[in-house]
Amino acid sequence: MPRCEAPPDILVELLHRVGNGEGGAFTHLHAITCKRLLPFAKRIVLSKEIAEEVVQESFLAIWRDAGSFDYTRSAPMTWMVTIVRNKAIDCVRANARRELLTELDSHDVAFALDPAAGPCEAAELAQRGRQLQDGMSILGSMPRKAIELAFFQEMTHDEVALEMTIPLGTVKTWIRRGCQQIRRHLEPPRAIVARTYHCA
Repeated sequence: MPRCEAPPDILVELLHRVGNGEGGAFTHLHAITCKRLLPFAKRIVLSKEIAEEVVQESFLAIWRDAGSFDYTRSAPMTWMVTIVRNKAIDCVRANARRELLTELDSHDVAFALDPAAGPCEAAELAQRGRQLQDGMSILGSMPRKAIELAFFQEMTHDEVALEMTIPLGTVKTWIRRGCQQIRRHLEPPRAIVARTYHCA
């Protein structure tokens, strides 16, 4: 965990004042902790620019939630690091999900998983869902599991590799190739409706 030069009691006092809405205390807290939190976020997201965004969002959460901080349950730096860690992990997961959606074709997947649809859309939705399921079925059990963990359980590639105890490079290859195979099974949705249900 990153260490802060300021004594814990100073941080406790600052968080208490921030919880009372004191802008000056928030500025002071930011100044003495940001340089410690930024490298920590960067180690997770692997990008200085993204780490800066993560820390910025984290401080907004700190400003909002400082009133709930309880120094008897957690050290102030530990509490702030936990916020940064959670924001960073959420960011990594979101990026991984976007990459997977791009690989698999975001329109097809979003359409196949959309829970809100009218009668015509529902028929199209069912057909797309069957195609997606068929596409998944042609994959080997391990690549299929990797895709299910990454997409449906929103795990990052690193988390999938850890869960399946296989190399990260293998996970990335399975997901990339698997998505390419599935995509070939997905026909344009409007063409399906026009041919099968005459709703286009």
